Amino acid sequence: MLRLEGISAAYGNIQALSDVSLEITEGQMVAIVGPNGAGKSTMFKVISGVVPATSGRIFYEGEDLLALDPADRAARGISHVPEGRQVFKSMTVAENLEMGAYCVRGRLQKQQAVERAYELFPILAQRRKQQAGMLSGGQQQMLAIGRALASSPRLLLLDEPSLGLSPIMADEMFEHIGKAHKLAGVTVVLVEQRVAESLESCDWGYVLDSGRITLQGAPQTLLHDERIRTTYMGVAAVAQDSPGGDSH
Repeated sequence: MLRLEGISAAYGNIQALSDVSLEITEGQMVAIVGPNGAGKSTMFKVISGVVPATSGRIFYEGEDLLALDPADRAARGISHVPEGRQVFKSMTVAENLEMGAYCVRGRLQKQQAVERAYELFPILAQRRKQQAGMLSGGQQQMLAIGRALASSPRLLLLDEPSLGLSPIMADEMFEHIGKAHKLAGVTVVLVEQRVAESLESCDWGYVLDSGRITLQGAPQTLLHDERIRTTYMGVAAVAQDSPGGDSH
């Protein structure tokens, strides 16, 4: 469905991505994990067209994605939810979701798409007339994802959906994302710093560090890799190995 071949990108003299290659199969839920500043968000911006690639190629369903402008990429069914819960705060929940359904794909099945967002996030249905700025941080993140789903995407790019959320709310968010993946039938690529949680939710994982893909594999393989446990999981890995530690 999506294939990156040798993608590089830079901000001035700062190299953000270096020769990144990966492949996403239709129907998968894939995690891109790594430390802050690794280039994860930049990769999404290159895919959605916000940041230009300096070299490499991207193919989406066999089409040269780099030849398309951002609006055309969205029209092809690529929806990008940036980090930071970017919702229209002065608009109601319902109006935010309708904005998501405003694109060509969304308009074709607007009511169905909006109702699907309410089904996935029942709290949004309860607060459909409330201004988005009055929602909690977790509810705003649900709204941002729901608005993206209202566009009836085929590929959903989620950038740090757990950012700024409490551990309990973050766990709930991962459950909602998994549910959206299954019920909406959308391919999901998830960028996260919460390595264990994101990998446990996905079918395949990539580790991006200093702008390069350093590891890839099935979730359980990566979760048991000593480099992942030591570098990215830290105390969590020690806790899992300790007597009485959580084995989940």
